[in-house]
Amino acid sequence: MPPEPHRRSSSAHRIGALTAAAGAGLLSAAAVRALPPRPGAVVAAAGLVVAAVIYPASRRGRSRRDQRESAVVAASAVVIAAAAALSARKAHVAVALAWLSHAAFDAVYHHEPADTALPDWYPALCAGYDVGLGGALLLARGA
Repeated sequence: MPPEPHRRSSSAHRIGALTAAAGAGLLSAAAVRALPPRPGAVVAAAGLVVAAVIYPASRRGRSRRDQRESAVVAASAVVIAAAAALSARKAHVAVALAWLSHAAFDAVYHHEPADTALPDWYPALCAGYDVGLGGALLLARGA
């Protein structure tokens, strides 16, 4: 039996998801900033790797696209681990920029309901969180 297609959400739904998630990203940034600088950078980096896994993990079935996405996730984990080895200030800037680049990915992500278990508003939600967290971390470190 084929998966049931997702119902298309309204623009207002997607804008609401983006806005609410941006607020959650700001709250997460406050929590990261409350930590000492090095652990804060590592926590923010680990969160980004988790965020990067969501798209490939939500795919229905396996495909070459899945393999490419998995390779990108692995590469991002290596890059984030390298960033965590930088000085705390540089690591925060690198991780903040990585979160913002993930928002750019969300902006161009082509959501195919037949390919994923995610609702069509999820990329907007993810982008909002990415911008809220990445932007707040970048501004907090005076980059």
